[in-house]
Amino acid sequence: MHAEHGVAVNRAAPARTPASAAVRGLLAGPTAAERRRGLSSTVPSGSRLLGLTVKGGLATVDLSSRFASGGGSASMNARLAQLVYTLTAVAGVERVNLRLEGRLVRVFSSEGLLLYQPLRRSDYAEFIP
Repeated sequence: MHAEHGVAVNRAAPARTPASAAVRGLLAGPTAAERRRGLSSTVPSGSRLLGLTVKGGLATVDLSSRFASGGGSASMNARLAQLVYTLTAVAGVERVNLRLEGRLVRVFSSEGLLLYQPLRRSDYAEFIP
């Protein structure tokens, strides 16, 4: 994120697990070089990847409950946008289902954001300039 909008960053990912590598990179946060460029993330540190499958254009990602902690509704929407844009940047991924601790998310965070899954880039278009 830069200011209030998402910014694409490029990172190398192993050819055999690009979706997992992309999510792990997102959860790790900005690199030192990215931070020097003023980039940040709305993803809380300590968020973990518990599982990920990709089938028929649908990525189902299972994250630790830490992913839904803290922040207000703007931060939560930005966090979801970061996740969806990250996964849909991987070849073959068009949609994303989000699970937390193994459970499909219908209401995200204490902000009560209703999720109509699968999630698509078009759901978060306002976050990319």
